[in-house]
Amino acid sequence: MSGTSANVNPAITVVIPTVGPVEAVLGTLQALSVQSQAPAWELLLIDNGSEPLNPANRIRQFTDTLPLRIVRCAIPGLHAARHTGLVHAAAEVLVYLDDDMQPEPDWLASLVAAFEDPATVLATGPIQAARPSLPPDWEALWEPLPGGGRCLPGLSLLDAGTERRLLPPWYAFGGNLAIRKSSVLAGGGFRPDAMPPALGWLRGDGETGLAVALARQGVQALYLPAAAVQHHFDMARLSRAALGQRARKEGYSYAYSNLREQRSAWYLLAASLCALLAALITGWTRPPALRRWRCANRLGRVAYLLRYLRNAELRRWVARPHYLDDHG
Repeated sequence: MSGTSANVNPAITVVIPTVGPVEAVLGTLQALSVQSQAPAWELLLIDNGSEPLNPANRIRQFTDTLPLRIVRCAIPGLHAARHTGLVHAAAEVLVYLDDDMQPEPDWLASLVAAFEDPATVLATGPIQAARPSLPPDWEALWEPLPGGGRCLPGLSLLDAGTERRLLPPWYAFGGNLAIRKSSVLAGGGFRPDAMPPALGWLRGDGETGLAVALARQGVQALYLPAAAVQHHFDMARLSRAALGQRARKEGYSYAYSNLREQRSAWYLLAASLCALLAALITGWTRPPALRRWRCANRLGRVAYLLRYLRNAELRRWVARPHYLDDHG
């Protein structure tokens, strides 16, 4: 598909947050350059690394085929990169795409068509593993979807079938998420998500917090089979150690979500310690991968809550009304 460096009044803005290196996003840009016909659109590459990207010719080669702009966001965190896209987008409809997600050719056209209906607020599509198979530890973690299909949240994989349907909004994973700008604002914006390692304790519940807020407004996610992407995750993410790290991070997110609901930190700590004990005692009846996930997850909850009780900065962070002011 032909592109230009800028489009006036685009129908849709695609936002790709990245922390680099440049190589991480090249496959995604290539997939976007061969999209089937769609109305005018723009592409924002949000540079959220600790050092600015040095795109040289490796990214600039796509400016002839893509309506590409690179926007710097020096505030650390995926939520800040997402909000930078929100601020700089010219379109009302935003599509958030992870830098390791490579869309199928009809991805963009299907999303544009769906949002021509004013009733469409939130949409997503299949997220498929680019690898033909996953290690057994990860295969054991698939979860059923309401109404059929399955998902694997730890790798942001989603398969809800071959028909258009509605899903609860928390199944619209942030790596392939289309939403109206006004709905992001009405839901209070994105919450903290992926952080640099030194700031990992500031992790929150990301797009899930936004999804819960939208669900309370009666919003559902429209699942579009043609809006499919291939997830080209790094092999290192599939190791047993990476599984444990992901489970602990999910434990942080769980604790954060419950603290945001004004639940007592001491009560949550006691409940999490009991849940950890239960996972250790009864876990032997479960598949080993699920046992490891549950134990690491509960340990993450406990670690986060202990830090929350000791750390006034974290308590202030969790208590913020929103994080919309975090942007570049």
